[in-house]
Amino acid sequence: MPSEATDPLLENLEQALMRGNARAASESFQQLVAMAEAPVHLGKSVGKILGRLLDDFQAVEILAFSDWLTRHSAVEVAQTALAEIRDELQEIREWRGRLGDLAIESRARELRSLVRARKVGEAARAALAILKRGDNEESRMRLARQIGA
Repeated sequence: MPSEATDPLLENLEQALMRGNARAASESFQQLVAMAEAPVHLGKSVGKILGRLLDDFQAVEILAFSDWLTRHSAVEVAQTALAEIRDELQEIREWRGRLGDLAIESRARELRSLVRARKVGEAARAALAILKRGDNEESRMRLARQIGA
């Protein structure tokens, strides 16, 4: 269990994440790690906070913080915290992917309509907007194939 001294820091971490204040959240986490007597217990406490915030639809903040945690040097604390929300994070990533695919399909339909209407400039901008969604060469190639379909 976290000590009484870490409880206010856990509250600070939660409040910072709720406000979307990444800097304050990382500072609170750093202080917690420095005071941690039992890293696994601290990780579980942090994981429970992250889970509660996900339940309150704070997904953007928690995704950003969890990405930061994966690079943190307090590996045991970070891995324990992330293990608490692993399934939820996976579901969020899957849904984001689905929503992204739907948005691309919608833009591709719009692009086809623009091409049929011979609005070349608008069609080029729409195609570029679709291609910009790709974050690596493979995804851009997949999007290019989708545009050509």
